[in-house]
Amino acid sequence: MFEQMLGLDGSLVFLEHVFWVVSLNTLFILVFAFCPYHVGHYSVVAMGLKEHVEASHFEGLITTIVGYILLAVVLVLCHALASLIKFRRSKRLLGLGYVVVKVSLLVVVEIGVFPLICGWWLDICSLEMFDATLKDRKASFQSAPGTTMFLHWLVGMVYVFYFAAFILLLREVLRPGLLWFLRNLNDPD
Repeated sequence: MFEQMLGLDGSLVFLEHVFWVVSLNTLFILVFAFCPYHVGHYSVVAMGLKEHVEASHFEGLITTIVGYILLAVVLVLCHALASLIKFRRSKRLLGLGYVVVKVSLLVVVEIGVFPLICGWWLDICSLEMFDATLKDRKASFQSAPGTTMFLHWLVGMVYVFYFAAFILLLREVLRPGLLWFLRNLNDPD
């Protein structure tokens, strides 16, 4: 029974599946983590910003984001060059690569940076309510930067989620067209 649950029934199909999972995971990590990190690392060292990045407590994250930004800029420049030279296939392939990098940067901003900013802003606005000061927050950040950032990100994500739920509730209650300035994701048009 245990062999059937794991797929160890004596056939080589299980090993083929294991091979593909390991290969695709390795390729994914290589393309989306290893390459942008090293591009960012070499560019940070070349620009002389290594000390500033190391002082931020988030060296790996900042280096990877810098790598993604530089890859996006290079892809845009190569795409523009390919369109000038009239290389259609290269233009399409470079455009697709740029779209992948752009979407990954947008995901980082919308799921990472924006909730983090909202969490910090909520914390700063509610300092008096918790009888705290900015020095207390600075001390907690210096003692545990990862935990502090995670908690602020979590509070920001909860805030963004409840704000989106509130907007959806308003759309159900208010007459159509009243919230014209907010984009409706459920609108087919």
